[in-house]
Amino acid sequence: MRREVSITPSGEGERGLTLLEVVVALLISVLVMTASLMLFRKTLLDSRQKMAEKEVLAEATELLDFVERHLSLSQVNDLPGRWRMHFLGEEHRVKFIAPFSPGEGSDLAKFGLYLDGQVVKVSVMRVDRDNPDFVLPEGFSGAQPVARNILSLSFLYFDGQKWRSSWDTREEEMLVRLPLQVKVTVVVQSSSRVEGRRLTREFSRTFKLEQTPDTEEKTISFRSFTAAGGS
Repeated sequence: MRREVSITPSGEGERGLTLLEVVVALLISVLVMTASLMLFRKTLLDSRQKMAEKEVLAEATELLDFVERHLSLSQVNDLPGRWRMHFLGEEHRVKFIAPFSPGEGSDLAKFGLYLDGQVVKVSVMRVDRDNPDFVLPEGFSGAQPVARNILSLSFLYFDGQKWRSSWDTREEEMLVRLPLQVKVTVVVQSSSRVEGRRLTREFSRTFKLEQTPDTEEKTISFRSFTAAGGS
């Protein structure tokens, strides 16, 4: 019995991809890659944005904490001559006398805070045998940086009824009064760029000024100490 064997040429009966199908496949691949790149770019920008936000927030918080910590402890008195303690507040700078460090028993110091370019600087002069008086200096000798990338630093002083742009206890109406509150506003800029621009944010803080009740005791004590030291 004879069997017939049929042989089919290789590839016969299999349909290849048409040009249209290849183009469509390539287009889909391009769209997927483009979407992936856009998502990656957005994720990267979001990450940079968050880092810039954290940076300016940290810089502003550190600066405002420093200002509040020292300025809120400002002291004034009505003693005569070089023992007089003054508070000299302007719109963009302030000079005052306060404890060198928080806590009882700290030596007093003369502080000067101002903005130099984009750097907030502070001048601190301790009241001791080498500097035995409370006269606030004209300039800001030995000033050191406190915060950088600061575009603006401003102060407002509340007298109980309205906010003032300055406060000078050398004026007759002020006498030995401290402002009840001080509002500090800073504009901080990030050091890094996001999409070619630096992030800029404004921060404000308002706090009370409370003169310690033993200011006069400290002043008189220091006066006696100075006289005893022969300065």
